[in-house]
Amino acid sequence: MISEPDIAEVKDRLRQAVRERRRLVTPEQAAKAGIDLAQGFARHCAIPAKSKVSGYWPSRYEIDPRPLMEMLSRQGHRICLPVVVERDQPLIFRAYRAREPLVKGNGAMVPDPEAPELEPDVLLVPLVAFDRHGGRLGQGAGYYDRTLEKLRERRAVQTIGIAYALQEVDAVPLADYDQSLDGVLTEQGYFPKG
Repeated sequence: MISEPDIAEVKDRLRQAVRERRRLVTPEQAAKAGIDLAQGFARHCAIPAKSKVSGYWPSRYEIDPRPLMEMLSRQGHRICLPVVVERDQPLIFRAYRAREPLVKGNGAMVPDPEAPELEPDVLLVPLVAFDRHGGRLGQGAGYYDRTLEKLRERRAVQTIGIAYALQEVDAVPLADYDQSLDGVLTEQGYFPKG
């Protein structure tokens, strides 16, 4: 078992290595991957009708979930985006419609503060690295771990990691507080938690 200080160091090294891989994706590959992601979801993933689905606004090197969010919206699902309200606290989620203007949030573009708050049924979760056992390595601030723990205390939610296939690793180093995913969707397909 890895000690807590050591696991933080192992996670940081892994983040750095996978981020380097992700930077090699060309703009053309990124555009195609976003479309492939939506098509793969349509083929391999099932969610309840009229679900509230949290997506995210991608940073420069993250796979783009916007084609997927637009597809889900056309199918009648309500889309929301995560918002950091306070450091070391769970995220909240605000309603979002395609092409609505966004504002600069704490590290990401977010819906207007007047947008209604929603509690998602399905979360499309960004990540830095993943494994096929439901392990997820995030950016390191713990927002999704705190959020998923809080949501799961109240009810079942479906969690689908969103990533490029090249972000897969053999095993993500996990601490007790790390929350697992139900599966991961990449441009190459869906990998359920095994």
